[in-house]
Amino acid sequence: MKRICPFILAFLVLVLLSGVVASAGSAATDLLLAKARSLEGRGRLDLAAQSWQQVLMADPNQPEALAGLARWAKQNGQTEEAQQYLDRLRKVDPNDPEIARIQALKIIGPKQRARLQEAGRLAGAHQYEDSMRLYREVLGDNPPPGDWAIAYYETEAATADGYPAAVVGLRRLAQQFPSDMQYRLCLGRLLTYRPASRMEGARLLASIPPSSAETGAAREAWRQALVWEGATPAVVASLREYLKRYPDPELATYLKKAEQTQTGVATVVRSREEQLGYEALNANNLPEAEAQFQAVLKRDPRSAGALAGLGYVHMKQQDFAGAVKYFEAAKAVAPGESRIGSSLETARFWELMQQGSNALATNQIELAQSYFQQAVTLRPKNAEALQGYAGTLMKQGEARSAIAIYLRMTESAPENLEGWRGLLRAQMQAGDTAGAAQTVTRIPSSTRSSLARDLDFLTLEASVYAAAGQDDEVQKLVQQAVLIANAQPLTLTTDIRLELAGLLLQNGQ
Repeated sequence: MKRICPFILAFLVLVLLSGVVASAGSAATDLLLAKARSLEGRGRLDLAAQSWQQVLMADPNQPEALAGLARWAKQNGQTEEAQQYLDRLRKVDPNDPEIARIQALKIIGPKQRARLQEAGRLAGAHQYEDSMRLYREVLGDNPPPGDWAIAYYETEAATADGYPAAVVGLRRLAQQFPSDMQYRLCLGRLLTYRPASRMEGARLLASIPPSSAETGAAREAWRQALVWEGATPAVVASLREYLKRYPDPELATYLKKAEQTQTGVATVVRSREEQLGYEALNANNLPEAEAQFQAVLKRDPRSAGALAGLGYVHMKQQDFAGAVKYFEAAKAVAPGESRIGSSLETARFWELMQQGSNALATNQIELAQSYFQQAVTLRPKNAEALQGYAGTLMKQGEARSAIAIYLRMTESAPENLEGWRGLLRAQMQAGDTAGAAQTVTRIPSSTRSSLARDLDFLTLEASVYAAAGQDDEVQKLVQQAVLIANAQPLTLTTDIRLELAGLLLQNGQ
């Protein structure tokens, strides 16, 4: 075999090493950019900016990082710094579409934030047009990602002609941040409001992973879409998929009827005003829908369709007490109409949940507990109701009573992370360390993989092992939690810091 020239060998080694270094650098850059996208999607541009700055240290001409820092600087009123990043971006790619978008961004300072809060208050009072005027003054036509974007588009969808633009905006955010389920939830729920896009919305809601924090809200919106659609052949596939995951006797009846009528669909005769009212309702034009339904009632005060229509109008306005009133009147006229009965039950449930949340916000814990308990009676397996009820019990120091509620929550929704966190916390506060140890062992593997990245749960689990004297497991979990905390500073609350510090001290660190 011929010997390779030392010069050539050295050259080959250098080439190979440069390839490895470039590959490692690219992987690190990709991770940092992914982290920045996730943070920006949650509205935390300040933290995303740190990742973008790290990217530029490795690659000063990386366009996504330059655009991100320009957005961050512009929204914080640092116009000169924003312009510097834009100038660098132009040199890299003068046709980058982000340049025009960044130039159109508005500065959000203390005065602007006050106006945004006022816009939120107006939207809560159903003054959607006035709210949108403020939102547009502060945020323009393209709100930055985060909570304000969701509030913006949900309010825009409630205005007379804003629904199409709101859908477009949410589609863009859902595509830009595919791993952030809040945009998918909001878009899916919005699409279900109109018959033409209802099943697309249901498919989006169904695609939200069970381990996601949004899964409870997605399930409720998906179910409501199926109830609205009724026993029509078009909804058969979605009904089957829903019933695979969540047993539901009412929807099982819908499925049976839909399967029996796949060859033909019954039609309901409605007056012209009632038909126009439902068309306006589906288009989210609530004032017009209300006017049409009221016109029907002037002529026929016992029109079940118009009374139910007004119930749906009040539901969309989140005036659940008003919705209950109209659905009760509609049911009195048409007691055998299952869809009206189901809508009445839904309105009553959300009225109780709303009253419970309002009482909790004003620190009326006992009153809130009463409302949540009634909501649980209506829907014994609803995760949000169970969580609200258990939460009020914990606030009153009734950890042992809360354990029973959290157990029901984990049995009915084993994919819900908050149920397992709450159960473990309640058991530890009640001194039931044996029960807590048993809980750790019976968490489903799919749910456990999500909880393994959850700082709150890891510190709770470490406390369970500490109580059992399993120091090796404690040390392993604490090290895992510290690594996650360093990588995800957003999740590091004061309570978690204190728990981690206590566990580190126990292990002599």
